[in-house]
Amino acid sequence: MTSCGFKSLVGSPCGSSKYQKQASESIILLKCAKDIKGHLKRLNTYDSSLKKEATSTLILARAGVFDVDESDLHLTICPPHRDEYGIRWLTSKKNCACPTNWAPHKIMQRRGDRGITLQQSRLLYVYTSTVVPVASRKYNMLTTHCRSLA
Repeated sequence: MTSCGFKSLVGSPCGSSKYQKQASESIILLKCAKDIKGHLKRLNTYDSSLKKEATSTLILARAGVFDVDESDLHLTICPPHRDEYGIRWLTSKKNCACPTNWAPHKIMQRRGDRGITLQQSRLLYVYTSTVVPVASRKYNMLTTHCRSLA
């Protein structure tokens, strides 16, 4: 199996999907157009800036690419990377994923009750150089804190 272009962004190995054994072909990110509305809703993330069919934008944002250009959309992506960064992505964290040195709550174990939006993920990356994936858990105060910075 050849490696996909997305590997250059994330570094993790390519392969075949553990969910769909027959799926082993890489596709162009631009063709990733599944409905993400249900996925985000399950993760308690309500983000109007993400279009319903914006799987490619979601995948790129979770890899730390927020300013998407045409060349990014033409990268190839293999099934395991689609699983890991797309609609099969799940967070295992229950607490706020915001880096504590930047978080408004300053308590490490603050329970997250909502999902981080695309704009909040971008702001966290700009201010902390840390990629916090879209839909990761956040504490409610983070929304107000991000609004004051935007």
